[in-house]
Amino acid sequence: MYEVREAPSKSVFYLGGEVHIANHDGGLQIVDARDLDNMAIAGSYQSGDLRSVEVVNNIAYIGDFSQSDKGFYLIDVASPSSPVLAAKLEGIGSVRNICIENKYAYLIDEDNDQLVILQIAPS
Repeated sequence: MYEVREAPSKSVFYLGGEVHIANHDGGLQIVDARDLDNMAIAGSYQSGDLRSVEVVNNIAYIGDFSQSDKGFYLIDVASPSSPVLAAKLEGIGSVRNICIENKYAYLIDEDNDQLVILQIAPS
């Protein structure tokens, strides 16, 4: 069993043998779970107060809830050992939940009490 110790986890997403954890103040953690008896952190991306994560096509869509870094981030996780920031959406509040479906991201912006729908892929 793998135990997350750095901070309380808020969201988890499994894809292709990797567990992506929105680990509150511990950032995004990517855990290699191909061998359940020997799980280990493959990589991480430090951000503020992560509350949600979903992964599609090697992009981790994460919601940050912190006052200084709040918003919607796209993290390239093609290389799990070294995830990098691909994009950040400015001008959005604290993102509590994310759902990615087809070419859209559905976000809950808790600061403004609204559903935000963003096109994330060309039509």
